[in-house]
Amino acid sequence: MTATVVVGPPCAGKSTYAWATRTTTELVVDYDRMAQALGSSTAHAATGAIREAAFAAREAAIGVALDTSQGSWVLHTSPSAEQISTYEDAGAEFVLLDPGESVCLERAEDDDRPEGTEDAIRAWYANPPELPDSTTTVSATTGRTIMASDNPRGNRYWGDVSLPKTKAEFFNAVTAPAPAGTGTVATLRLYGPIDSYGGFWGISAKDVGAVLDALPDTVTQINLRVNSPGGEVFEGVSILNMLRSHKASVTAVVDGRAASAASIIAAGCDETVMSPGTQMMIHSPSVIMWGNAAELRKQAEVLDGIEASMVEIYTAKAGEKDWTTLLADETWLTAAQAVDMGLADRTAVIPDAGEATTVGEDDDADTLVIPDEDDEDASAKARVVVMTSRPVLGTELPSSSEPGEPTRKEDVVAYDDLKAGLRERLGLTDAAASDTQLLAAVDEVLAEQVEPTTPARAAVQDGTLVVDAAVFEQLQSDARAGRAAREEQVTSRHEALVTAAVNDGRIAPVNRDRWLASFGKDEESASALLSTLPKNSIPVAELGHSDPHANADDSLYAQVYGSTPEEA
Repeated sequence: MTATVVVGPPCAGKSTYAWATRTTTELVVDYDRMAQALGSSTAHAATGAIREAAFAAREAAIGVALDTSQGSWVLHTSPSAEQISTYEDAGAEFVLLDPGESVCLERAEDDDRPEGTEDAIRAWYANPPELPDSTTTVSATTGRTIMASDNPRGNRYWGDVSLPKTKAEFFNAVTAPAPAGTGTVATLRLYGPIDSYGGFWGISAKDVGAVLDALPDTVTQINLRVNSPGGEVFEGVSILNMLRSHKASVTAVVDGRAASAASIIAAGCDETVMSPGTQMMIHSPSVIMWGNAAELRKQAEVLDGIEASMVEIYTAKAGEKDWTTLLADETWLTAAQAVDMGLADRTAVIPDAGEATTVGEDDDADTLVIPDEDDEDASAKARVVVMTSRPVLGTELPSSSEPGEPTRKEDVVAYDDLKAGLRERLGLTDAAASDTQLLAAVDEVLAEQVEPTTPARAAVQDGTLVVDAAVFEQLQSDARAGRAAREEQVTSRHEALVTAAVNDGRIAPVNRDRWLASFGKDEESASALLSTLPKNSIPVAELGHSDPHANADDSLYAQVYGSTPEEA
């Protein structure tokens, strides 16, 4: 067992936390109680010789606390760097209680603490001690809301049980091929408390999420094997919702007890199976805290709301019942009673899908290493989850539909229905036909199929069309005729345009052929250029008259002898 050093400002609740969490055999080094034992009439206000003697006793007790093997708690408001180093050398763990400066100041006033307490609180927050990175911080202002079969003490939800040395002792996972030959079955063993601290303290939602993320896509069924005393309410609900959101069907198998928060997880899965001799326990949530009357009343309302959320989960599984009374009475249910109440679907022995593998024992195992966040040396504190794809036991998992039909996710196909459909299509009358017989029947049907004698037509590519050869030839002929007619129309239009230009005097007749060639190359450009030429640039009309008679004698001569000159 190790020492736990609880650090925090005045009025943080260090004493309450330590005394509520310790076991009866663990030492608690509490200066205030020492001062009262030495004669101080009020807590937090020792003076003179009593104060001096209390500090001396405290230092001596700390030495004993760090050496004892029974476990101990040391309350230290603001340890120095040297004192922190001493604690670390002794292997102590640190817990920081930090409800916030405003909360501590309010408590100092409400509790009528001695003068100077508020200044001490402000001084602590102005210069808090530099604690190791491994320190666990508790920041809830009114205590830590928990749900467990018993209030956490000693080693939190482990109670008086010694802490495990490795995570694999109480939480591991293994995968194996499904008996049907398709898909994979994953088995998760939840054999410890449900605790947001994670690590060796218990199983956190982060732990479960890491395992679910690492499961192969082939997993179609998850068997969650449970033996847990419970733990934190919201951590349990978070684990349940992660399991519900996974695409695989989830069957909870209670192997020992599913108590408190563990009962929420078990009852909320697709199917809940109670192994013979197991029990389920349900009860109201509880809280460890200290505070004034207003704080306590407010926390009671919070607990009522938490219980209402729990009742929603139980009601969805088992229907309407007097849950308030059942929870208040802390009801323990045998396997049969859990089924009768509706919190479980059936009682059965569910064979395991395989044995858990530890790191180093199997070179073929697929190992997932999940390092702690914000850890400079992640490898030093890696949490290891071992996944293996090799089945260890060849036992076929029983159908989850006998007795009773659990709620299945829509995208999961029942294997029994698939086998029945294959038997019907293959004409098999034996309802107990094995997988081997089904496969043999499939091979026989495939062998009897006649291979096609004609080659399959090649697939027609996009943008192409298959037509009859005669039709295609006719289309080509029509296209040629249409093209010729079109060309004739274009030539006639070009000739008309050029003739009109000659007649308008825009161009000379001698340039007719050159303009026709220009129209043949680019009608639009030639037409635009032609339109810019002015009309009558080349004269096409008579501008005057010529007189063949140069003088009057010529005219007279023409009248007597005619206009055609003759050679004399």
